This record gives sequence, structure tokens and C-alpha cells, in this order.
Amino acid sequence: MTTPPNPLPGPAPTVRDELFGPRRRAVTLGIVLLISLVAFEQMGVGTAMPAVVADLGTLADYAWPFVAFIAPTVVGTVLGGRWSDARGPRLVLLLAPAVFGLGLLVAGTVAAALGVAALSWAGQHPTVLGALLAVAALVVLVPALRRLVPTGTVRARRGIAAVVAGRGLIAGAYFTVTAFLPLMLTATHGWSLSAAGLPLIVGSLGWSGAAAWQGRRPDLPRPRLLRVGMLLIAAGTAGLLVVAPAWGVAWAALPLWLVAGVGMGLGFSSLSALLLVVLALTGAAIAPRTAPHPACDR
Repeated sequence: MTTPPNPLPGPAPTVRDELFGPRRRAVTLGIVLLISLVAFEQMGVGTAMPAVVADLGTLADYAWPFVAFIAPTVVGTVLGGRWSDARGPRLVLLLAPAVFGLGLLVAGTVAAALGVAALSWAGQHPTVLGALLAVAALVVLVPALRRLVPTGTVRARRGIAAVVAGRGLIAGAYFTVTAFLPLMLTATHGWSLSAAGLPLIVGSLGWSGAAAWQGRRPDLPRPRLLRVGMLLIAAGTAGLLVVAPAWGVAWAALPLWLVAGVGMGLGFSSLSALLLVVLALTGAAIAPRTAPHPACDR
């Protein structure tokens, strides 16, 4: 009796099959929903803030709603990651939307949030009191950051610390300008709130489109995409200098922020991929080395 030949292996699963197959469909949809909620919140607040400033009659406190959002986000990301590593992500995914910011109850992270808020206030009040408050905030913030970020993040030390520093750099540049762009268009050029929100929408579309494009090309070196993304963010941000003056070209904010959004889609997604590569290479250091990952080619 002859042995029947082994059946030929089936085709490799596609990215769509991996993400939207029966095993991962619910997780994928949940992640998309959470990201969409945060994105709509950011665009809604950023677009409405010029109207809030008009009602209050002062620009001194314009940045506070953004600080109040970002500081708990940093804290919640760290605490949610630690909990997920220890006990799984289910509870975090279920409770996080309802209890956003409760991680501030932890002493060290409370210090970080208060430090960020104090620095923001000091920057808006360049007085002796503001300078003293800035020094005190740094004294509290620097030790607290050691609990929130990997060692060597400030120096961008090679490895995970450099990835975290890169995420902070491009996110800080992009979201800071995003916060003030609607205010510039309404106060300087007289745009309506609806029109002033258009650059935010265009930037989000550029971000999502570029992220989807690079996700379908795993053979492209991520360090190169990261450099291109940073250059695009810098170009879009610097280009707004022709929009900021009263005589500036207001409509140029749309294509410029599209360019910056494409940069975020390339850079931020590449940093996430590089983090996975660093973790894989760190774990592989104990085992025999294999061929380097294509994303690590420089």
C-alpha cells in the first residue's frame, strides 16, 4: 500500500483575514471604535475651543483643556499597559472609557499630571511667580517621569527608550499645532468654527490614509519611513508660517496640514512597528540570532 501524498498547504492568510477573522474581529472593531472616539473628541474640542475663548474673553487659559486631556492620557496609558501585562486587557478595555483619568490616584502619576499643568500655567504667566512655579514643577515632574517612561527616554537611548522619545516628539509637535490651528484661523482670518475644523479633518484623513498605506508594505524599512514622516510633519508645521499673519494665505492650512497628517501616519505607525521589532530582537538575544528583520535595515 502506498502512502497518500501530503496535501498542499493552503494560501497564507491575508492581513484582512488576520484582523477581521473570527478570532480577532471583535478586538479589531473595539480598537477602531476606541481610537475613533478619541479622535472625534480631539477634533470636537479643538474646533470648539475658539468659541469658548470668545465667551471667556481671555486667551490665558486656552491650553488648559488640552493639558487636562493629555496628562491623564499619559498616565492612563502607562497604568493600563501595566495592568494588561499582569492580568490581561479585558478589564482595561471595558472600564477605560468610563473611568478615564482614574490612574491619577497613584501618587507618582498625580505628581506628573500636576507638574505638566503647573508648567503650562507658568509658560502662560512669565512672571517671578511663574518662574518659581516652573522650577517647583520640574522638581516634582522629573522624578515622576522616571516612573512613567523607560530609563533613558530623555536621552533617547537606543532601543525602547528611543522609540518612546520619538513618539513623544512627533506627537507633541503635531498635537500642539492642532490645538492652536482653529484659533489662528478664526481669530486671524475670520473663519467660522465649521471651516476652522476642516484642517483637522484633512489631517486626520492624511494620517489614516498614510497609516493604511504603510501597513500594507511590511517590506519597507521603518527607520526610513520614520525619517520621511518627521520631515513631512516639520514641513507642514513650518509651512503654517505663511498662514499665521493677517496677510497670510489662510486656505494653505488645508494642504499643509494634510502633509503633516501624512507624516504622522508614516512616522507614528513606523514607531509602533519599530517597538515590536525592538521587543522581538530583545527576546531573540537569548536564542540563536536569525536573519535581521527587514524593518531594521537602514
